[in-house]
Amino acid sequence: MAAGCSGQSLDFSKLSQRARLSRTETVRYFEALEDTQLWATASAYDRELALHTFRTRGGLEVDFIARFHHRLWAIEAKTTARVTDRDAAPLLAAKAYLPKNARPVIVIPKGPPRRLACGVDVLALADLLSAMAAN
Repeated sequence: MAAGCSGQSLDFSKLSQRARLSRTETVRYFEALEDTQLWATASAYDRELALHTFRTRGGLEVDFIARFHHRLWAIEAKTTARVTDRDAAPLLAAKAYLPKNARPVIVIPKGPPRRLACGVDVLALADLLSAMAAN
């Protein structure tokens, strides 16, 4: 988060070495920070937030399913702004399980908003929080 706000990128390998954690654990902590930001935004706007993870027995996983102010968001959290259609694959596959009004989005630490060729939006965390609060 701090790196996203300061214009720097996080090196999760170095961070995990310094923290004496696996890289996977370090990325999970990053996802927990995003979770906290979602809750803080809901609280700031006095809106209800329901936050879940999504996993199928077949291994399909989406990081967060958030219901915020009557809107459903399917959110994949990435640690880099360099995302492609391949990174959106879990979101596209999850459409078969989620209501049609679920908005799939990839959240990144920082970067301009854009739309992938597959139609999935890529938003910096701050932009996602703003979009969620606006709806």
